[in-house]
Amino acid sequence: MHLPFIRKSRRIVCALGVAACVSFAQAPRALAQDNAAVAEVLFEQGRKAFEAGNYDAACGKFAESLRIEPTLGTKLNLAACEAQRGRVATAWGLFRSVEQQLQPGDARYPYASKSAKDLLPRVPYVVLKLKPGAPADIQIRLGEMTVRAATIGEKLPIDPGKHQVIVSANGYQDRSIPIELAPGQTLEVPVEVGAIAPPQAANAQPGALGAKDAGAKDAAPDRTMVWVLGGVGVTATVAAAVFGGLTLSQKGTGDKECPSSLQCSQKGADALDRARTYRLASNIGWGVAALGLGGATYFWFTTRPKSTPDHTAQRGLDLGLQAGPADAAVQLRGSF
Repeated sequence: MHLPFIRKSRRIVCALGVAACVSFAQAPRALAQDNAAVAEVLFEQGRKAFEAGNYDAACGKFAESLRIEPTLGTKLNLAACEAQRGRVATAWGLFRSVEQQLQPGDARYPYASKSAKDLLPRVPYVVLKLKPGAPADIQIRLGEMTVRAATIGEKLPIDPGKHQVIVSANGYQDRSIPIELAPGQTLEVPVEVGAIAPPQAANAQPGALGAKDAGAKDAAPDRTMVWVLGGVGVTATVAAAVFGGLTLSQKGTGDKECPSSLQCSQKGADALDRARTYRLASNIGWGVAALGLGGATYFWFTTRPKSTPDHTAQRGLDLGLQAGPADAAVQLRGSF
């Protein structure tokens, strides 16, 4: 009676352990495969738009493909696209980045190097000149770029066209300085804070950057791992409950057939044997459930914002249960 119990226990323990491990191990690989497929589709769409001369659409596709799956080929195509639509500083920076990452023997190296050199004379620069007496906590934003103290007074490459220099500091109203640059131009911009803020607003003035950063922190976090771990936890909970029910059923049969240790039929002995096996499987299921649900709870409170497209609606876990009078198995199937 004990040998079959050991054999079946090991089989069920292994099945549950392998299922849980496979669920955790395959999730990142499945996500990576999904990302690679999306990035490839976006890249092909970008190539078609580029060949059609629709550079705004092409650059958007290349940029999103590069964000999902960073590759030098995509970065090189984005650089060429940005150059075509006149964003020469952005294109120059991308070409230089590719050039620095490639080996001189790479077939793409001469193209990246020559393109960067050809664009350099067309790159405009801004030099920010801070006026004397500026507050120590002054914050400056040039377009989408935050200007640090170490770069004030230096030549900052920026794309041609119209831009806004936003200056903020505690106790002062924000100042917006419009500028416009032509290709190859170097422009010096005097920077000073705005007027003193009204008394009622002085204590609540966070500055333009502080308000934006606060909004970013409140953005909805990426919940991919929450759904993955939560799915494992829920599946394990269902499996544990099912095995718990089988335990009670088999124990009831065994107690009926075996009123005492001296009066026990073979049917009752087998039922009690199965009851012990199912109870062990149920306990393991509850352990996996606790890990999954605990991990989901942890990631729910600790994940940070991420702009990766949410594909979780198309992913999930599927539980398959097979139970018979002498054995039981749980199958977990899923895509992430």
